[in-house]
Amino acid sequence: MKNRILSLVAVAIMLFAGVFTANSQNVIKERVKRALNEKMFMKLSKEKDRTRKDFDTDKIRERDLKLDIQVADDEEGSEAEIFAAINPKDSNNIVVSAINFRGGFVKPMSISTYYTYDFGTTWQKSEFDGLPTPTTSMFGGGDPVLVYDKEGNLHLTYITLELNASFMFNEYFYHAVSKDGGKTWTTSPFFKSTGFDAQLNGIEEFLDKQWMVCDNSDGEFGGNIYLGLVNLNIKDSVSNIQINVTHASDSVYVYEPVNVTPDSFFFVQFTSVDIDESGNLYVGYIGSPDSLKYYFYNSVSQDGGKTFSDPRKISEVYYTGFTKGSKKDYIVGISKQRYFPSPYIVIDKSEDGNPNRIYATWTAPGIEKFEETGYDIYLSYSDDLGVNWSEPMIVNNDSKAGADQFYSCINVSPKGIPILTFYDKRANSDSTNHLTNYYVTYSTNLEDIDFSLQYPITSEPTDFAKIQKPINQDFGIGEYNKMVTTEHFAIPFWGDNRDNDGDINIYMALVPLDGVDYSVGLNEINLVSDNISVGKIYPNPSSGVFNIDIDLKKATDVKIEVFDVLGKMIYQRDKSKYSQGKHSVKINVENHKTENCFVLIKTNYGNIVRKVVLK
Repeated sequence: MKNRILSLVAVAIMLFAGVFTANSQNVIKERVKRALNEKMFMKLSKEKDRTRKDFDTDKIRERDLKLDIQVADDEEGSEAEIFAAINPKDSNNIVVSAINFRGGFVKPMSISTYYTYDFGTTWQKSEFDGLPTPTTSMFGGGDPVLVYDKEGNLHLTYITLELNASFMFNEYFYHAVSKDGGKTWTTSPFFKSTGFDAQLNGIEEFLDKQWMVCDNSDGEFGGNIYLGLVNLNIKDSVSNIQINVTHASDSVYVYEPVNVTPDSFFFVQFTSVDIDESGNLYVGYIGSPDSLKYYFYNSVSQDGGKTFSDPRKISEVYYTGFTKGSKKDYIVGISKQRYFPSPYIVIDKSEDGNPNRIYATWTAPGIEKFEETGYDIYLSYSDDLGVNWSEPMIVNNDSKAGADQFYSCINVSPKGIPILTFYDKRANSDSTNHLTNYYVTYSTNLEDIDFSLQYPITSEPTDFAKIQKPINQDFGIGEYNKMVTTEHFAIPFWGDNRDNDGDINIYMALVPLDGVDYSVGLNEINLVSDNISVGKIYPNPSSGVFNIDIDLKKATDVKIEVFDVLGKMIYQRDKSKYSQGKHSVKINVENHKTENCFVLIKTNYGNIVRKVVLK
């Protein structure tokens, strides 16, 4: 068995070198192969360098007046696997992480972090890049995950694949800490795999798909930081979901995991973790006891992650390529090696909603069978600590047969409102399923949840047939995004590519949770970039004459448009070149009868929208 697993893992390295070898049915090898395939950004072959040489950094990204905000456009690479965290002590402090990959042999991959101290009015990029010491070379990695502890310190874990001076490979798991809201970081590895060569001689175990949560209560386990992950143990020919526990006060992060799943499971993958108000830790994951059927499971620990319940089924999941006899129908723009049901669990911690209700969401083309309707977003919930679950419902309400929806994210607001976001292909007028928007839906009816209100928060779709190339070397968007919430807003973050050149950028939206249909996108939004900031409009409320302060780190073209609440343009200032520095712009809309208006500022770095109340 060990030799079979090693030979199968070797396929992963050979794939990177452009060598094709026949598949094996060994599931652990297949998991490691997929994991390596996901995380290897620098090809080992003498492949044509596909790094960017002709990207026009001054190209204006024209957008309609919509909800989406460009968080970041790194001029040197493409970003994906977006994660975010909001400071529990100061909601003005939000941090976003992503992997940044550039191709080539110098710096193929790094970790990007962006932070704001003013609820997204201005953003800065940290100088931290997560790269190892000069004695090693980074070949790949990913899965950056963030969590704040109860003291307001921010924790980041991520994976690297490195080649050392002896030409041996190692997988590293890093733990980084920021004590200033994401500006500066200290980092060190807490796991290092055994060294292995290009034929995988020497490899014993591989870690993947981690998730973090912190118990910020004052209870018995308050301050515990839980890291959920998948351990693909090649040495012992088993795979397990594991939990690693540390404390916010610990000076060193130590890898001493506890198994969540039994060794008898044929297959496990993907972790999602959350904590209820009593300090109970819940872990969600995909698993199969027999290789025939696959399920979304959950397990709970009531003793701070020391022991776990037996796996409890949430729902069967039709897992493309794995469920016995399954059709291999994949999603346009998603690599066959990167398809996952991407399970999420989240717990309602509100007093007004459904306290301790556990929500679970995932992507699948069916439950027990392939439904021929395309991939859908499924949701189930439990009101008895994860023992019994509601009948799964399909969240997306499109009526177009074959339109795919995938990679959902879920969170619950402090008022108990469940919110979901997901990629959606219903905009296609044909059967190609290329065009993709990012959607949001939420239910303000907490007694009988209703997701009939759903709309795109992207101002224009991305062609997913082009999203993997040429810049990001077939990686795509990853398989998860992240959303944070406040009492009044859901703030989703995601990646897409409006230029259809593979240069994936980070976007965000401020979605007000007041039940109003914002399908026309008339909301105040902020660009997350350190190149431009726009101050508050003054006076506001205004009689029709007001000022806008614009501060530019670099010169840029600026075009200003004003819209009424129906989306009709009532004012326009033609595009002109603004120099570096501070600018004050006066606008006059006294002759237009409207209660409110929205000012759209278009720049080379993205767009910003500000709301003005007229009196």
